[in-house]
Order: sequence, then structure tokens, then C-alpha cells
Amino acid sequence: MTGRGWPTVVRGDDPHAVSLDVLVEGWLEAGLITADQADRMVAAVGRVPTTGHRLAPLAVEALAYVGGAVVLAGCGLLSASFWADLPDVARFAVVGVAALLLLLAGAAVPRRLAAAGRRVRSVLWLASTVAWAGAAAVLLDDVLASEGLDSATTAVLVAAATLTYAAGLWAALRYGLQQAATLAAAAALAAALAVRLDLPGEPGLGVWIVGASWFGLGWLRVITPCETPIALGAAAAVVGAMTTAASDLGMALTLTTVVAVIAAAVIRRDLVLLGLGTVAALLNAPAAIGRWFAGSAAAALVLVIVGCGLVAIAIWMARRAWPRAGGPDRARSTTVAP
Repeated sequence: MTGRGWPTVVRGDDPHAVSLDVLVEGWLEAGLITADQADRMVAAVGRVPTTGHRLAPLAVEALAYVGGAVVLAGCGLLSASFWADLPDVARFAVVGVAALLLLLAGAAVPRRLAAAGRRVRSVLWLASTVAWAGAAAVLLDDVLASEGLDSATTAVLVAAATLTYAAGLWAALRYGLQQAATLAAAAALAAALAVRLDLPGEPGLGVWIVGASWFGLGWLRVITPCETPIALGAAAAVVGAMTTAASDLGMALTLTTVVAVIAAAVIRRDLVLLGLGTVAALLNAPAAIGRWFAGSAAAALVLVIVGCGLVAIAIWMARRAWPRAGGPDRARSTTVAP
């Protein structure tokens, strides 16, 4: 113990040591850190205890993923064979029960599995969110077909129900997959509202607005840790803008968004953003040049210069992001002695 009563970081096989996973899990349950921060803290110091018990979380995680994949395959096979023969209420019951079972399975994952348990819970709850969206669609499209809801209204209601469900799970488990599901549902709701209310512009504009807003919330650290909302928001904004690129204004919005993403990547020295912006630039810049400057040698030269600039920025960021070979190895086994 230190003079202030804090735990002391030590290395080795101390029989009285408490693993870092246990401490981080305690901090997480106390609300002192988020799930993403917990994973990064564990990754920063490497894997803790070298006992055989560390195999248990890995085995549970692998079995959960494989079992989930088998269940989905079985449901797909059953749907293809018997879905058309099932009554509407039975269809809703099948999908709704699947959503409930996946939710309960995620909640039943033991907290002592720490990071592995949170990953399993996150994947199960993501699958539950998808099943919930399917149940809402079956309920509104089939079970309540007599209510005469048009397709645009149904899309709005399904997106709203999915957003509510996903946001609730994100509040319970502050994890990247739940945040991604919430963002996707919010974007779907914005697009559906644009169609239902016949708002000016295309549905993709609603997706762009949600993505840009999400990016801003991460940039201003309203949503923390900020890396996840910045990356997810940028991706949503780029995708939303690209769906409007059939028009000149949409193409201009797309290129502006791409430039903004690349600029943000340079400011933050963020390779994820840079990769996203680079791919988007490769997909859209040639199309824009071909549309606006067909047959222009100057336009071709501009493409070459811009491409070389992007490559140079990528190399510069890569050299600053990773230590040189032979640097200190930080992935060491660490325990904390009480």
C-alpha cells in the first residue's frame, strides 16, 4: 500500500495480487469510467494473469458467437421454409420472442467476465435490437394491416420504436455497438420522416444531418469517449451525403463532407477518419470531375495532385502514430497488489 492507501502497481506472480480486470470492472460498475475506457485501460498494459482461468472468458465468447450464428442460420432456414405459412400473429411472436431471448441472454452474462463479458453482451443486445426492429415491422405491416397505415408512416413508427429500444440498451451498456445501433436508428428515423413529411431534399439529407450532429457531439465531448461518436458520425454523414450525389447540390455536399472529414483527420491525427475520407474521396472525386469537367486535362492534373497529397498526409500520420521498431514493449503482464 502507498502512503495514501492507494493500490500499488507491481509485476510478477504475487499470490496476493488483484488482477487489473477486477479493478477496472469495479471502476466501471461504480460509474468512474465507461466501457470503452475500461477496454483501452486493459489493452494499454496487456493481458493480466497467466493462469488457466483466463481461458474461460475466451471459450465463453467463442461459444456465444458461434451459437448466435447457428441460431441465426436456423431462423433463416425456418423462415425460408415456413414463414409464408405462418399466421401474422405467429410471425410477430417468433421475432418478438427472439428479441426477448437475446435481451435476457445478454443480461445474464456474468459481470465477472469483464471485457469479454461486455463484448458478448454487446453483440447479443445488438442482435436483439435487430430482432426488435423486425418485430415492430411485422406488427405494423402484418398484424395491424387492417389499420390502413401507409408504408411511409410504418417506416417512421418502426424507426422510432427501434431508436427507443437501441437508446435504452445504449444507456444500460455504454458500448460502441449499442451507440452504432442508436445512430443507425436515428438516421433511419430522420430519413423516414423526410419521406413521410415530404420535406425538401432527399432522405439522405436527413441521414447527413444526424451524422453531422453526432460528429459534433463527439467533437465537443458531449458524448465520451469522443473517438467513437466522431468516427460513427463521420461515416453516417458521408453515407448520407453520397445518397444525394445524383444532383449537383448533392455532389457538392458530398465533396464538402469528404474535405471536412479529411481536415478533421489531420487535426486529430486520426487514421480512422483519414481512411474514411480517403475512400470517400476515391469514390466521389472522379465522378464529380467527370460530371463537371469532362475531357479537361486540368481536372485530371488536379486529381493527381490531390491524390498525391492524400498519400503524403497518410504517410506523415502513420509515421507519427506508431513507435519505431525496437521501441519499448508496453504489452507486459501487470497486476495490482492491495
